[in-house]
Amino acid sequence: MKKKLLIVNGSPRHGSSIEILAEQFELGFRSVIADVEVTNVRLNDLDIIPCQSCGVDPRPLLCIYKDDLYPYLEHLREADFVLLASPIHFDTVSSQMKLFIDRCNCFRPPKFENGKAVFDNQGILSSKGAYILVGGEREKYDAAERVIGGFFIWCGITKTGKVTYSHSEDRLGSVKRDKAKLEESFTLGAQCANELTSQL
Repeated sequence: MKKKLLIVNGSPRHGSSIEILAEQFELGFRSVIADVEVTNVRLNDLDIIPCQSCGVDPRPLLCIYKDDLYPYLEHLREADFVLLASPIHFDTVSSQMKLFIDRCNCFRPPKFENGKAVFDNQGILSSKGAYILVGGEREKYDAAERVIGGFFIWCGITKTGKVTYSHSEDRLGSVKRDKAKLEESFTLGAQCANELTSQL
């Protein structure tokens, strides 16, 4: 059965360093698992309804809102590996990425017992994940990493690695001139794929 890789791109810009590093990750992943089934989603291209905190158990659906994001929630449920790639905006992930993360709340839908919410763990995943974060040269990544870390825990995704890239250039896609960082992302992709194959 083919392995499935989901790449979630939270950058609003085509040709961004986020996009370039994610491409390198995918190339590294494919260098180990050549026939991997890859789904790339640019969140900025989608019409996404923000989470409405409805408190409804949507099962058998993943969410009651079947907008542009919904098919990718299905890809997330089926993925063996998930890569989140986001720029840093105001010390955390982009608004596009936060919309995606928030809409995954129903991977553990609540049941209410005696007026208290009890979260169902049966729907959580058993996949692996990594992330790429890009920010300015003085950027701090801890807040974004906490958000992604919480998302991984909530959805049952085991973190296997990360790449962060800080830069001082205003030019779009500046990472393409940083060979070491490109190699780091490629290597991470290969390492993550190796971790999957070692489980076989």
